[in-house]
Amino acid sequence: MDRDVRILSKTMGNDARAAVDALSTAMLQFGVDVSHPAAAKKRMNQMINIMAAGSKQGSAEVPASRAAIKVAGVEASKSKLSFVAVNAALQALAKGGKQGAEAGTALRNVLANNVRCGCYPQASPG
Repeated sequence: MDRDVRILSKTMGNDARAAVDALSTAMLQFGVDVSHPAAAKKRMNQMINIMAAGSKQGSAEVPASRAAIKVAGVEASKSKLSFVAVNAALQALAKGGKQGAEAGTALRNVLANNVRCGCYPQASPG
């Protein structure tokens, strides 16, 4: 895990504590089952790569994504959205000027409206 945290922390000014916080938030919000360590590590690596790539290529840095996931993660997970789709949505919101908890609130509200109207998104891979 140390190597993985270092990879993510490079996108955050080498702040390992913030990297661990971002990763643990994502894993908790998306219900990663840690009772199976090998599967959890694989999922953790995927999440690290997704967050790092989003930070490098997108408009939201990892701390802003973490704040958004903290707000919208459970609703996104319940809606069967993949971690990739959620991160893509957060990057699009950031490009439009909504970042952090504000982006998370916007995404959560859209997803909650979909649930209320019966417009469930289809599960996406990843």
